[in-house]
Amino acid sequence: PWDADGWVAIAAVGDLVEWSSLTGSRVPTNESLAEMSPVAHIGDATTPGFVMHAVADDIVPVSQARRVVRAARQGGVPVLYDEIDATPGCHPHSATCGMDEAALLDWLSALASPVSRPRR
Repeated sequence: PWDADGWVAIAAVGDLVEWSSLTGSRVPTNESLAEMSPVAHIGDATTPGFVMHAVADDIVPVSQARRVVRAARQGGVPVLYDEIDATPGCHPHSATCGMDEAALLDWLSALASPVSRPRR
């Protein structure tokens, strides 16, 4: 395993079971989709997260981000969530379409400050 100060999820698939059900997509694997899903393990995280997802994303449903945020918070993982209303003319799967850049920069600055977080 590697040590990280934080993690970011941008329009990410967090629950493979829900995603495959909603999209009809299939993942060829011998492992359980539930066991492979990030939401099954996110409560084990000890580092803070930042999740951003556009409501109008037609590739990865916004429910995926909401599921990641819910699982993280239930596991006691601090996570900020930026649910984006995409800028007109911008593809909603792009994280830069109306994202709260100031919130992300503040979050990154807090990670860089040794006073703001305990070290393991």
